[in-house]
Amino acid sequence: MQAAQLKCTLSKVWFAHPFLPSSLVLEADEHFLNVKLRDVQIKNVATSDTSAKVVYRGQNRLRLEWPTAEYRRTGPVAFPNRNVDRDEIIDYRPTLSLNLKNLKFKLEVQDRGEGLQRGQGDGTCKRLR
Repeated sequence: MQAAQLKCTLSKVWFAHPFLPSSLVLEADEHFLNVKLRDVQIKNVATSDTSAKVVYRGQNRLRLEWPTAEYRRTGPVAFPNRNVDRDEIIDYRPTLSLNLKNLKFKLEVQDRGEGLQRGQGDGTCKRLR
């Protein structure tokens, strides 16, 4: 597989969370060793381009985590007091699991303090190049 640029869009939300990204652009080298995330869309949150950490890379599956330290809220939490114990995005860790054969993915938001999953959804990615 050559270097890839994928536009991933959430199509089904299983557990809603205000910091669950609705879409993102994933850029990776041909072996998915170096992965960058661009244009991460989260309502009322200013995001920045960041490098993702590859926590699992198999023949057909890739699992990524990325830091949210540079993300800043620009407005109120999208739906307060619903599935949210903390109201700062830095308290949560997003994780993306991508099937490399059909480009379907699962996106989760985990609470860093408790280690619990707080939001989950899935969707598909389209190859941009």
